[in-house]
Amino acid sequence: MATDTSDHERRTVSERAEARLNGEVPICRRCGVEVPSENAEACASCGFDVRSEHRGKMRFWGTLTGLLVMTVVGIPLAVFTGWAALKHRRAIKKGVAE
Repeated sequence: MATDTSDHERRTVSERAEARLNGEVPICRRCGVEVPSENAEACASCGFDVRSEHRGKMRFWGTLTGLLVMTVVGIPLAVFTGWAALKHRRAIKKGVAE
């Protein structure tokens, strides 16, 4: 009796991880489990519809969130740094600092 091993079973852990990162293996976006078949309609673990395309929306909101975080952190950091530099320049003019 011949055993049929799937491509999933023949790959090493690092090869499977690389395939997941490259998008070669379909992955459930809700629970992160590999979907065993590319033509599967739902995840076997959670039932999420793996064929639905939400990547565009997810990428948009992820980018928007990143920009918001950079703005909230970046503006106060720039103001503080500028204020400290101005204070240091004034101290140099007075001859207190080098």
